[in-house]
Amino acid sequence: MQPILRKLKIEYGEYVEILYHMGGLLPSWADYNRGGIKVPLDAAQHWNETSEIYNVPIDGDIWIEDPLESSYPASIAFKAAQLQDNDKALSFFRLIQEMVFIGKMNIAKWNILEKAALLCNLDTAQLLIDMIGSGNELFNDDIELSEQLGIATLPTLLFYADDEIVCKLKGVLSYAQFEKAILNHLPYISKNMVNKDPEWIFSQFSTITESEFSFLLDISLEEGKAILGKLAGEDKIKIHKGRNGILYIANTAVQYHTEEIF
Repeated sequence: MQPILRKLKIEYGEYVEILYHMGGLLPSWADYNRGGIKVPLDAAQHWNETSEIYNVPIDGDIWIEDPLESSYPASIAFKAAQLQDNDKALSFFRLIQEMVFIGKMNIAKWNILEKAALLCNLDTAQLLIDMIGSGNELFNDDIELSEQLGIATLPTLLFYADDEIVCKLKGVLSYAQFEKAILNHLPYISKNMVNKDPEWIFSQFSTITESEFSFLLDISLEEGKAILGKLAGEDKIKIHKGRNGILYIANTAVQYHTEEIF
């Protein structure tokens, strides 16, 4: 979903505002049963399979070695971060995803969330206060909204026009389907084309996967890998080789993205 949102923001950001809500996927493991996942070991298998299917560098072994008890702390932390700065909150959101799925760090724990917040220049003292107070309230509002709208599948994208839902798309869909939903209601707009310069891509995004890079440039995965390999060979970007793939990192990225941390 993130590569689709990244591309939508580039091509249609002038006309579309993207708002993020949390769905509360894992309250706890007590009586949990969603999509055939009942225990952490099921989650490990699911994410390792997802890595292979979508060519993303996910290591599901966090669910074996130090499984998250709940997705709520990280979700609440994101809502609390939004209270400080939305751009920083989105960087924080991306970073904690990388921490759990690549770095195998338990983002349900405050010390890990605090590390991510510091690296995104968030006020960690205020973040903790808001996780207990206003951020928690915003998270509960998101859960209430999803229940009111009957959302059972994550991710789900809701398209609003004049404060009314005009389209609902759920699950893993093609970019063309999301683009069509926008053009159905804004048929006369022209999109901004993605700058195909690889170095420009890394000036916009501090980290990227092979599949994300290829998708943004609308090239084959093989072409994307070749370009990224060339950039890495010229020391224009860093790489982190994970168990199930590679994460490519801008040289200007936060210090977290080092082999010593991963």
